Amino acid sequence: MNTTRLVMTGMSFAAVAGLGLACGEDDATTDPTTANSSSGQGGDSASSTQMAASTSSINVAVGVGGSGGGDVGGAHAGGDNAGGDADGGAGGAGGGGCIVAPPAQNPGTISLASTMSGTGKFVEYDITGSLAQIDFGNGQAGDADGLYNPMNPAMMFGSGLDLFPNETAFQVGSVAYDPNLVCTTGTQTVPIDTLDLTGLWQASSATTDINDVALGLWFFAPNTVSLSFGALDASDTITFVDGSPTSIDVSVVAMAVIDYSSGQHAPATHTGQFSVAGDTLSLNIDETVTVTVDLGFGAQTTQTRLEINLPGDVDAIP
Repeated sequence: MNTTRLVMTGMSFAAVAGLGLACGEDDATTDPTTANSSSGQGGDSASSTQMAASTSSINVAVGVGGSGGGDVGGAHAGGDNAGGDADGGAGGAGGGGCIVAPPAQNPGTISLASTMSGTGKFVEYDITGSLAQIDFGNGQAGDADGLYNPMNPAMMFGSGLDLFPNETAFQVGSVAYDPNLVCTTGTQTVPIDTLDLTGLWQASSATTDINDVALGLWFFAPNTVSLSFGALDASDTITFVDGSPTSIDVSVVAMAVIDYSSGQHAPATHTGQFSVAGDTLSLNIDETVTVTVDLGFGAQTTQTRLEINLPGDVDAIP
């Protein structure tokens, strides 16, 4: 029988093959070195192997032994006999732990769909001198939330364009995690495995939260604008209380790359941050860089400031 126990900050997990995952709240009673499995049948000597691995928040102890029954959280698992036991620590008899069985095979996901502030904006100050803001226009599909003069927002350029087709109801994307680390009772903080922001922006899409087709018109297509995001690290986590998410904490580098010159010169890269802190979501870029542009009058070197300030609240977090 294989016995696995996960010990996380403030929580303990015990799993026995065929029984699923047992979770409890009291870490003080859990000692990874006590995990064992034995067989008393026919005088066979017990054999056990223990392996401990640790990360910043997870310790794993694995015991491998004979064919005896296992005792996890005070509940006996059937076997050749009931002589062996695997001490699950917290969640034992009277411990009030939770059991998740069978273990989930697919990642859990939480939507990052958010209600955004109407004052969220996208501004380029120097080359195009233009502003788009979510609450500009009439709030209907196809409204003109851009392009306006950032020094005089009452002045619209041309017939305008719809940079924010979803208005304040952003799709954003989702985060994924391992649901086997989450119990229905107690508090667990688990790592974010993947961050999907394809609802926020995609190349050539007119239906993502930031309309890429409109960006192409704004920045003189075939010039291009693209958004990209950096990698996750160990500090990017989700907190669950009694099985429900109560906080998402993630911060990654955000980059807006604008090629003003149809590939004839190096693109301008403006760097900032995408983050969720608790239930508060933000895409924030505000950087001035030097760029070489050729808009038909010969190559010129100039400064350009790009500001993207899009705050909101994640709907899935209370």
